[in-house]
Amino acid sequence: MKRIMIIYGLLVLSISLFGCSSSGIDTTSSQITFSGLTNDNDTEVVEGPTSHSYYGKWKITKAVGYGPVSAYGKEDIDQLIGQEVTYSKESAGIPPKEIKNPYYRETIFTEDDFTNHYNIWLENIGVKTNEIKIVQIFMDKDFHENYFETGGDFFLTENIDKLIMFDQGVFFEMDRVNDEN
Repeated sequence: MKRIMIIYGLLVLSISLFGCSSSGIDTTSSQITFSGLTNDNDTEVVEGPTSHSYYGKWKITKAVGYGPVSAYGKEDIDQLIGQEVTYSKESAGIPPKEIKNPYYRETIFTEDDFTNHYNIWLENIGVKTNEIKIVQIFMDKDFHENYFETGGDFFLTENIDKLIMFDQGVFFEMDRVNDEN
């Protein structure tokens, strides 16, 4: 009986150790920034000079969509609505947590890239195109240190006077207050 238990234990251990090793799961690493965005062939990182059409002051007007998980409750969302976010060469964010001398990285997401990353379709946040440009704010020129405060990730829309900000699983619409271009 003792011998059967030992054999049974070794069998279970063998299946556990070796059964999963050939499961077909890709365990290779990929280049990932701190925000979780991958830089592979499906997304296009826009290098070089950009228009910075988003420079200016923006007012958060409403929540337009939700990811599958959010850290914000209704009270948190209500507190953000009406706040102003600034994007410029000199600073970015909502005072008093804005950063000085930010670096902006623009990446184009296809509809599939966006859906895979945020688990929501573009049309669910009011976007009618099949791709969208995300702008991420970094605190260093090498794009390693993300700015994680509210306003750190936002999307350009078809309307130059509207942006969509992503924060804590919620998509917010922002309207331009003034232009600093």
